[in-house]
Amino acid sequence: MLILTKIIRNATISDMADVLNIYTYYANETTISFEEFVPEIFYFTKKLPNPGDRNVFLVYEEDGKILGYAYTSLYGDSYGYRHTRELSIYTDYEATSKGVGQALLNGMIDQLSELDIHILISVITAGNEPSIKFHLKNQFEEVGYLKEVGHKFDQFLDVHVLQRKLI
Repeated sequence: MLILTKIIRNATISDMADVLNIYTYYANETTISFEEFVPEIFYFTKKLPNPGDRNVFLVYEEDGKILGYAYTSLYGDSYGYRHTRELSIYTDYEATSKGVGQALLNGMIDQLSELDIHILISVITAGNEPSIKFHLKNQFEEVGYLKEVGHKFDQFLDVHVLQRKLI
């Protein structure tokens, strides 16, 4: 009998090469990310939370392989936004729709609620229907639609803004 070990855990600096590998597909092949070039590994290492900053960076590991990650960042620079975070979730493109994103979101919500985060925001490229459906299924509501705010592959792109109240 095959037993899979699945773990959701806080990311470490040693995970960043795997994180970058997952992200490379989205940067090179899709408009899910607006990055037009694959960033350096430092792009992700600087997203690792510092003590007390109330951000979270999780990885989903199955049998020693990182299949997805999620992190939060400040929504805005103003102190008034201190209870709001923006969420990013990416899964290995071969692990899409296999529960990785759900497990990461569940872990993220658990940790953010304990950190007194009130609102979680996701900004999703128009046309990414699987992500929009995933968020709506998980109690996010669409609160905005911004036209032509992104640009990639010689086209301007719209985004949906969704949010979920945590506490």
